[in-house]
Amino acid sequence: MTIILASQHITWTQSLLVGCNNATQVHLTATASSGLPVSYTVADPSVATVSENVLTLLRPGRTVVTAMQAGDANHSAAPPVTDTVSYQSASLITQHWNDAIFFDNSDSDFVEWQWYKNGNAVPGATTPYYSETPSLNGQYYVIATNKDSQRVQSCTLNITADAAIPGGIKVSPNPAAAGAMVTITSNYSSSALQGAVLQVIDLNGKGWQLIRTVQPSMQVTMPSQTGIYIIKLTLAGGQKATVNALVVQ
Repeated sequence: MTIILASQHITWTQSLLVGCNNATQVHLTATASSGLPVSYTVADPSVATVSENVLTLLRPGRTVVTAMQAGDANHSAAPPVTDTVSYQSASLITQHWNDAIFFDNSDSDFVEWQWYKNGNAVPGATTPYYSETPSLNGQYYVIATNKDSQRVQSCTLNITADAAIPGGIKVSPNPAAAGAMVTITSNYSSSALQGAVLQVIDLNGKGWQLIRTVQPSMQVTMPSQTGIYIIKLTLAGGQKATVNALVVQ
């Protein structure tokens, strides 16, 4: 009598595009038709590791995860199934001003960039920063390549024109007339602004205003001379946020 082992297959429909919600662990959900437990391996352990069904993300990047079921006395091994985990970093790009996004290359590991707006590659946008005039407005991300030719995609920034920058400030209207009153708004609470200082500085470093009582929304008179001015908010703990303002006739 010949015993023929039952065949089995693995079903795995999970998306492994992860990281933008700051999560560093993912529970893998592949199942075998036999009901037997599925095991996993990771091709590049510098990007992620796996223990039982928990995938731990280590650094932004892409690597292949393989789901396997080796079979038992009644089942033959299932054909392995692979998926690619793409670990996007939520901290790779930040909006610094209303018109500029910067890529964090502080470790000098990345050498190439391609910026995308609303899902489309922007021609010529291949530097560590991206800017638009007069203001950013849309969905932005970048695909960066490091020295080892590994490509990393940042999370997407959803930016509305002239909206307050997370952890930052905005000025309205901008441009503003010389000597006109503008409204400066920050997304910090009144308690967070205790001890904060707001400065209006020209591009030569000359200070035009120094305000020591800062509110989440306040009116400020712009300088009487035309030009570009930096409005700089410094919190008591040293954290800074800036926005550029254009003063015209």
